[in-house]
Amino acid sequence: MKDELLVEYRAELSAFLLIIFGLAGFIGILGAATNEQPTGDFAAFQGLISAFGDWVYWLALIGPVGFFIVIWWALDFVLKIRKLKELIDTESKAKFIKNMDDIDFLAWRLPKRYKAMVSRKKADLKITQ
Repeated sequence: MKDELLVEYRAELSAFLLIIFGLAGFIGILGAATNEQPTGDFAAFQGLISAFGDWVYWLALIGPVGFFIVIWWALDFVLKIRKLKELIDTESKAKFIKNMDDIDFLAWRLPKRYKAMVSRKKADLKITQ
């Protein structure tokens, strides 16, 4: 069940986590760099930074690390979609069958609409399996 949610809502979840980790990293780096005393344009963030207290140093560490991990996760999702579409975009039944293992694996790791796309292509090519 948990894995299904991560697969079905991967795009939405990665966008949400990018925002969260981006904000955490921004607050953490700003708080750590200004020693919790922002000046100038960043003085508006004083209350937010002081609310985290000494945790801004952890935010400065966890925010960027999480941000780059989520970027990798989202990029992996996009690359899987592109590879699946590239493998499906063939009129050759032999080529499709040759790549069937990769196609089925990618469809399994992507949301249900891609499984349906593979099923339609199999029906178009009259492949039963």
